[in-house]
This record gives sequence, C-alpha cells and structure tokens, in this order.
Amino acid sequence: MIRRLLSQNGLVLAVGLICGATSVLESWLPVVAVLGLGLLYLSLTRPAVPVALAFVGILLDSRGMMDVKVLGLPITLSKLMVVYAVGTHFVHALMGKSPLMRWSPASGPMAAVIMAMLISLVNSVDPSLGYMDIAGVLMLILMLHVMYTAVPEVDLPWMLRFMCLVTVSLLTWNILTQRAAGFYVTLDNAWQQRTSGAYGDPNAWSTCLVVVCPMLLAFLARDKHWTAWPLLIGLLAAYPLAVLQSMSRAGLLAFALTLPGIAYILRDKKWLLVSAVVAVLIIVPLTVNIESMLLRYQTLVDPTLEADLGHASLREREGLLNAGIKIFTQYPVTGVGVGMFRMFASYVSAGEVWKIAHNSYVNVAAEQGIPGILAHLYLMWKLIGSAWNGWVKARTDAERTLGLGFLISLGAYGAMAATLNLATFAIAWYMLGVGLLSGRYAGAEIVEDPMERAKAMGQKPTTPSIEAAA
Repeated sequence: MIRRLLSQNGLVLAVGLICGATSVLESWLPVVAVLGLGLLYLSLTRPAVPVALAFVGILLDSRGMMDVKVLGLPITLSKLMVVYAVGTHFVHALMGKSPLMRWSPASGPMAAVIMAMLISLVNSVDPSLGYMDIAGVLMLILMLHVMYTAVPEVDLPWMLRFMCLVTVSLLTWNILTQRAAGFYVTLDNAWQQRTSGAYGDPNAWSTCLVVVCPMLLAFLARDKHWTAWPLLIGLLAAYPLAVLQSMSRAGLLAFALTLPGIAYILRDKKWLLVSAVVAVLIIVPLTVNIESMLLRYQTLVDPTLEADLGHASLREREGLLNAGIKIFTQYPVTGVGVGMFRMFASYVSAGEVWKIAHNSYVNVAAEQGIPGILAHLYLMWKLIGSAWNGWVKARTDAERTLGLGFLISLGAYGAMAATLNLATFAIAWYMLGVGLLSGRYAGAEIVEDPMERAKAMGQKPTTPSIEAAA
C-alpha cells in the first residue's frame, strides 16, 4: 500500500507542500500532518478503521471530556470519533465503494421508538426539555447503521481483536491505578470507596463492563489468532476485578447473571476458568477495599444498613419507582413528555424525589406512555430474536458463540436498565451494532432491505463465514 501511495506523484507533492508549510509554524506539525493524512487515507480505504476508533472514544467516555461547548453541549472524544466515523462512511459511500445505508433487523423497531418519542414530545408541556434526548437517540441509531453498513466481513475479526486489546488495556490500567487522583471515587462517606473507571459514575462503569466484556469473551473463546489466548486470560481476570472495584450492587447482580453463559462458552477451557478465579482471589485484596466492598454489598441483603452507613440510594430508588408508577397511571396514553420525569416526579411525590428515574423501564412508561412501551417492547423482541438467531442459526461454532455472547450482553444490559436511564448509553448501542453485524455475516439474519429490493431481485446473498475471514 505504501509503495502504491509513493507512486502517486501528485499525492507525494501535496504531502510535501503540507509538511513544508506546517514546519514554518511548529516543528512538530509536519509529523501530525502526515499522521493525520495517513489516518484519513486509511479511513477512506478501510471503513472499519474509523468505526474501531469510535469504540475507543466511547469507551473512554468522561476521560475524553474537553473544555469546549457547541450550542451548549460539551464536546467529547466519543462525539468527535462518532462524527468522524459517520463522515468518512458517507464520503466512502459517495465514492461509490459502499451503499449509503443498509436495513438492519432493528431498523423498523428503532423507527417506532423515535415515533413514540416524537408523539410524547408533541404532547409535552415543555418540549424544549426533550429535544436533546431525541437528538442523542437519533445519533446513536445513525452510528449503529453506519457500523452495520460500513464494516466489511474481512475486517470484523480484526476490529474485534482491536476492541479486545483496548478493553483489556483500559481495565488493567484502571485496576492498577485505582487509587490515583481522578480514578478513585469517594462519595458521601468513607465506606463508599468506589472506582468509576473511565466513566464519571461507578454504576455506569459497571454497566459498560457487563455489556462489553461477555461479547468480547465469546469472540476470544473461539478466535484462532495467536493474540486470542493472552487477551482472553487478561479479560477473564480484569472483568470481575473491575466490577468489584466499582462496588456497584446492580453491577454485581448483572455480572452474576453473565457468569453461567460465560462458563458455558468456556466449557472446554475449564483450567482457564479456574486460573482466572485464583488470579482474582489473589489480586482482589491488593486492589479493592475489602471492608468497604462487604459493607456495601451487605445492603443488598439488609437495606436498613444504608441508614446506619449514612446513605439512602435504595430508598431513593423506591421513591422514584413509586413516583413513576403514579405518573404513568395519571398519563398513560402519551406520557408526560420526553425529559419531563424529574419535574413530575417532584410533583407527585410532594418534593420527596426530584431526580431522573434511575430505571429505564419506568422512565419510558412515565414519559412516553403506552406508545413508548409498545415501541420499546418491539425493539427488545427484535434484538433478542437477532441474538437468539445468531446463537442457534449461525453456520460455524465461532459465529454461534458470538451470538450467545450478544445474548448474554443483552441480558446484562436489561438488568442494568432497571437501575439506570440507559436510552443514550453509547457503548451499549455500539455493542448492539457489533451483535447485529456479526449476525448478518453469520447468515443468521436474512433481512430484506427495502432500499436494495429492486437490485437484489429476490436473491439471498451468500457470504463466507467470519471464521473463514479470520
């Protein structure tokens, strides 16, 4: 590829002129310019590159925050990487090298979700509070469809290995530096010594872990590349350690839900599971405050301990749940409007609770009413069906295992959604895109694309397996 580039005299001359011009300003600018041009060329010729880079930006989350705002919104690395991936894909499509967009198994349900949000917004007493939520969901749907369209099958295994490498590196860094400034979160009381990883909230960080790690473990368990074994060992040890460090009670329960599926995936690697358990038992006392962790998890068994320890998050969530139920019973048809839960929760609870719902299901029911419930149930049904098809109908063992990993991640996401508002949780949308994409290439999903119906002439495409592409 480099030799082909150097043979383009005009391109070499243009790069030389750019380097010469930038060197006048700063000595390091030519290096940055060459790297930037190289990345742009690679992104336009290999569409999976910007999609993989978007994973890095999203995974870093609050660590990618910048002191810049546009239209009142903070600019983050994740937003920039997603915009870059979408932009390079559109350029690639305009060059005629790929379709602009493909119809996925979840496209119809996602359109229904947007319609339900718009109906709710129109009937809201203050529509201005819901526009950004809808814009966020639209952006994430666009990102998912760019992934579904842009990433060719030959690049999917390498993209997944890159995701595994980045995840293991970030988790290891977080585990080893959890007491450093900015990575050690102390909340209301000293007993709540929790880590939030790359996120600003320990619960959001644990949600990221239980959504991302099962699918990556499923891929590594059947990957035949030489990098699979060290990455699998690293992720098996880092995943539970990072969850324990967060001290998230919901995260612990969701993690427990993923364990049977992960054990089944690794059923032919029992020695590896035993080694991971031993490693975790050895490292936990060195990286986690055991006393604080046990005190926090004891509140799952005896919620009254929260009052003795100076915290009341479980009681607060109970109040939010009751407020959400009252809101839905009073406004069942279209809800109170996207973004309006906080205001109405304060009203129906006489000021007892005023926060966001901390429960995605309650939030949808209260803000969007029956249309929102039906639209989201439709989306859940299609996503679970896609994951099930990937596990049952895929052609190879590697593809079926990845489908099972997708199903496990969906289950963990569903569990965490009962404790957090996750409508715009970007890393979950990204992993949905990975799961749908793997199902497409595994032959588990034969989706009639309305945009390509005339071209396809009713013939079902045949593609090689992911395992063969690896």
